[in-house]
Amino acid sequence: SQINNSATNPTTSGAGVGHGSVLFSGNGITTITLRVFMRGNGRGARWNNSTTPSNGGDSFTIGVSTLENDLAVSKTVSNSTPTVGSNVIFMINATNNGPSNDSAVSVTDLLPSGYSYISYSPSTGTYDNITGIWNIGTLNSGSSATLSIAAMVNATGNYTNTASITGFNADPVSTNNTASVSTTPTVIDSDGDRVPDSLDLDDDNDGILDTTEGQC
Repeated sequence: SQINNSATNPTTSGAGVGHGSVLFSGNGITTITLRVFMRGNGRGARWNNSTTPSNGGDSFTIGVSTLENDLAVSKTVSNSTPTVGSNVIFMINATNNGPSNDSAVSVTDLLPSGYSYISYSPSTGTYDNITGIWNIGTLNSGSSATLSIAAMVNATGNYTNTASITGFNADPVSTNNTASVSTTPTVIDSDGDRVPDSLDLDDDNDGILDTTEGQC
């Protein structure tokens, strides 16, 4: 790649200034060599990396930035209107949109009070249901990882589930670092006693426990 300044009279700002950026991307890069060819404006007696005009000369500056990548998280739920006591599955997708690889990616998704944790299944990494942290580790540029969390819907509580993603590198795009999904549970109350069937020991109110009726 080249950064070219073809101005007749190069200046320190405006149309005559030489500036630009070059992206180095890849695996196993240990050395980067930059070759600079300069054409002075003829007023300086020597090359001089100084911004003070009285010092004379011409100057250039090279800046190197740290790695960065755009991490994104999205999520869905298997049923947005589940019945109380039934199970739902939350699917979380973590993506590295690049340009750099990231070696320390994690997603935090702690189930709110409206759900009881059952199990999880990741494409990579491990999930801790106590802390809500899904430790992915390395997520290369252009790659994705998925996590499914199975949970039971409680009779009461917060039903909005939120996931957030972080990594080691700088992330210039923060708008896609968090994703939320909600459910609106429905209650089945067969005998109208205001106790959900999932919690009612006698949901048909016939005086016989449901567990006993199920054995007959």
